[in-house]
Amino acid sequence: MRKFVKKAAAALLAGTMAMSLTACAGFTPSGGNDKKDTTASSEAGADTGVTQAAQTSGAKKTIKFFHRFPDEPFNGFIESKIAEYEEAHPDIDIVVESAQNDPYKEKIKVVVGGNDAPDIFFSWCGEFSERFLRENLIMDLTPYLEADKEWKDSLMESQLVNYTKDGVTYGIPFRLDCKLFFYNTQIFEENGLKAPATWDELIEVCDKLKAAGVTPISYGNQEKWPAAHYIGSLNQMLVSDEVREKDFDPAQGEFTDPGYEEALKCYQQLIPYCNDAVNGTAADMARTNFAMGKSA
Repeated sequence: MRKFVKKAAAALLAGTMAMSLTACAGFTPSGGNDKKDTTASSEAGADTGVTQAAQTSGAKKTIKFFHRFPDEPFNGFIESKIAEYEEAHPDIDIVVESAQNDPYKEKIKVVVGGNDAPDIFFSWCGEFSERFLRENLIMDLTPYLEADKEWKDSLMESQLVNYTKDGVTYGIPFRLDCKLFFYNTQIFEENGLKAPATWDELIEVCDKLKAAGVTPISYGNQEKWPAAHYIGSLNQMLVSDEVREKDFDPAQGEFTDPGYEEALKCYQQLIPYCNDAVNGTAADMARTNFAMGKSA
């Protein structure tokens, strides 16, 4: 444990991208209700797939698009790209629906298998989307990637593999994210502290902040997913890539590596340094509290 944090903790606390970039989520084409058709579009950038995924409505072909970014700046970005595409393809009409993150997760599970399934929707790689793949509810993008080399080459291969299962590419990465720790330089200066460079130093800094009456870490786990980011990041550093890759496969996952237990212990070690009622605090509120200087 001490060895892995020697390089990671300081970089994280300094706000550098110390951990590997990962594909957070992507857009996936729905198979609609015609399970015999196994080809369709990706994002609005693939002409061949868009035409086949569209539903004809009068003189225009309608594409139903469902995403989880109703807020800015993402919504504005998506709307601008849709406008650009519709201007370049006047025979296409993209109808958009969106929902906030947590309601979206529940709604998409229902609509993908229903009569009003979107042609393109936002999803997460791995089991969240692969359940749809097993039910033949989403389409294989492989033929379109192979037919459009320029499009395929514009994507990061290391991230595209996250949306490939048994030779089927079922989604296109939309963005990348990374895990970072930020710290309040003013609070650190006022308390005579330096950014920690090891795990032990991190705990020592948290002890001093707590003793000074300062909340060390803002944390909101009301929606439960923030804990997965903490534990997942610790797993990444304490369990080998090969073991984690095997364990992430439901057919062979065992999760018996001692690194998983060590990761949970490290996670538990941080909780006393967080604000009260972390499971009753929203992630957005935790970020706001940090931005307002209520934690270090």
